[in-house]
Amino acid sequence: MSIGTKLKSLIDYRDTNVNKLAKETNISPQTIYGIIKRDNTKVDIGILQALADNLNVTLDFFATGDTNKNSIEEEEIISLYKKLDAYGKEAVRLIAKTELERVKAQAQSGQAPSAEADKKPVDPSKL
Repeated sequence: MSIGTKLKSLIDYRDTNVNKLAKETNISPQTIYGIIKRDNTKVDIGILQALADNLNVTLDFFATGDTNKNSIEEEEIISLYKKLDAYGKEAVRLIAKTELERVKAQAQSGQAPSAEADKKPVDPSKL
């Protein structure tokens, strides 16, 4: 899958549009539309980095990434993680380990995952 197709998938997944993305990245809408329409396989690295940063994915996503929902969410987590300082990275590791222990304990006890497990956690920034 080429860069244009992946970019279009990300724009759709993020529920945004080319004009908003252009404004946020200081890249002309024509450039972004051109990447999508021509389904480019080669894009200037500076443009690609700005798009990746804005859409919270790594540059690798455009080279090798899958555009399914899980892959995009994983890319977002990786991208956000890379932007953290050492303290933030350690906090994420501790939370991930704690959650893994919770899931393992739940599985070992034969408990079905709670209905809450299917819900997304509340985004603290939206409180």
